[in-house]
Amino acid sequence: MSTDIFFFVAYFFIILLLFIIKWTKDFAYKNLNEFIGVTSAYLYLLADIKNDSENKIIFDLNWKDLNNFLVYSGVILAFLYLYLNYKNKKNFVNDSLLLSENNELKESLKNSKREFYKLCSDIIRSTFTDFYFSSNGNGRISIYKYDNNSFTLLGRYCPNPLFNGPGRAHYAENEGLIAKGWQKDEFIEFNIPKYSKKGREWKRYMKSICNISDSSLETIKMKSCSFYIQRINNEDSRNPLGIIVVEMLNPEKIDDQYIKHQLELNKETISSLIKSMKTITK
Repeated sequence: MSTDIFFFVAYFFIILLLFIIKWTKDFAYKNLNEFIGVTSAYLYLLADIKNDSENKIIFDLNWKDLNNFLVYSGVILAFLYLYLNYKNKKNFVNDSLLLSENNELKESLKNSKREFYKLCSDIIRSTFTDFYFSSNGNGRISIYKYDNNSFTLLGRYCPNPLFNGPGRAHYAENEGLIAKGWQKDEFIEFNIPKYSKKGREWKRYMKSICNISDSSLETIKMKSCSFYIQRINNEDSRNPLGIIVVEMLNPEKIDDQYIKHQLELNKETISSLIKSMKTITK
């Protein structure tokens, strides 16, 4: 037996190893069709470069004897490669269809988020009707979920359309009055100076009671003078679910007992809402 046999043995041994070794077998199985194509090309190459060789390979057969076998084997593997390629491509979706489906999914997700935001805002509106009546339309309530070390706005309602929009969507867990309520479970602040003359007194007061920058204060559209903030706790030892921020433009104290009472009455609804929104707003 000639050493030329190793042209076959070495090649197929390497291929076999790729399918056996745990670090490469996943790659090998995923690219099986490509290995068939490479093997076809390799057999063609051997048939070409060894066409006139009379070196014995095995069983007294030389390269010339095996030439037809190599060519036919290469042809069979080439057709097998083409067939598998065709079969696999039928299972693939073209790029334009994928892009279209991706855009549809994104739009569907946006619509779901808008619907959830409206649902949460409607629940806030119907749950705290007495607060909105007593604040003469100058009160606003917002609910935030806690996730990834920040607060994300889930819904809000204010009778005044100037302050009813989503506004800033995210707050850091260590910034502003929302952070005070998160850390203390409950936070009350009122008689804050009204915003006037570029808000110097209002800004100075806000910075004296919480960690917040001038740029963040500038982005706040509703310059409230009274706050009640309550953490919404989980039913077990996990992190709290979120936080509710009640605020008024008027400086008088917010009726925190009423807010607590309404929160207790609607605890399961609000908790379920936040848990559902934790999934859809990721």
